[in-house]
Parts: sequence; C-alpha cells; structure tokens
Amino acid sequence: MLSSEPEEKRQSSRRRLGRLAVLKLGNAQHYCLVTDISEGGLRLHVNGFNVPDDFVLVFPEGGPAQSGNYKVAWRNGLDLGAKFISP
Repeated sequence: MLSSEPEEKRQSSRRRLGRLAVLKLGNAQHYCLVTDISEGGLRLHVNGFNVPDDFVLVFPEGGPAQSGNYKVAWRNGLDLGAKFISP
C-alpha cells in the first residue's frame, strides 16, 4: 500500500511554537515568527526583509529556544529552516 505522505527526513521531531524572536542583521533588528522548533534548529516565517545564510536570533529571557548563531538549512518562500550553530 502506498502512502501519500512524504517521507520524513528530520532527525528529531518538531514542536509547534508560534513565538516572536528578534533576528539581528548587522545594526538592524527585525521581528520574525518562530513557527516550530526541534532539538537542533527551528523554522522561521519572515516578511519584508531578506535573511542572510548566517544570522543571530534572540529570544526573550526564558524563551523556548536558544538564542545565538544560526545557519539557514533551507528556504521556501517566506519560510526558512535554520540550524543552531553556537551561543
């Protein structure tokens, strides 16, 4: 029997989130929506600005994920996936 679901390629499961974070781009700061997180990364929804391949993401104190340096793993329209690199 064939499944219509695409094959899961993630190494760890994702949790839905829906929280704001600050994306730092040099001297500029932009808000973005973190739609879900996993053990090693997250998914962002951005609107109105371009995100470079490497960036700093800051969560509010006690946020659901780790603030620090991230690297883009994939892009799809206004969404992107990023891997945590270092604090």
